[in-house]
Amino acid sequence: MIKKLVREKKSLKHQLEQHEQLPDNTKMIVSQTAQNCEANAVTGCRDSDEWIVDSLFIYCKSTSTYRLLRDGDFLPFPSLSTLNRSVRSLKLEFGLDLSMQYISI
Repeated sequence: MIKKLVREKKSLKHQLEQHEQLPDNTKMIVSQTAQNCEANAVTGCRDSDEWIVDSLFIYCKSTSTYRLLRDGDFLPFPSLSTLNRSVRSLKLEFGLDLSMQYISI
């Protein structure tokens, strides 16, 4: 049974490598899905920063769509706790950016 799964995995990887003409967003979804399949329970899955940002945009646009796609296993979105942790780690600054040159009138 395990040998059969390993062969199928190799076959799928070979098929994915042949599809280099896919759009960048589709490539990101495919690579993230493959990465999630290879993750084990101890270390978990490491989502790319780009995937977390895109997931956050989708969540902000529609929480119900995000939950439907994630809970239905349509797309390998990160958990809400991962999104919250990512947002909390952002360094936010308010006001004018003094390093920028502004046009004087």
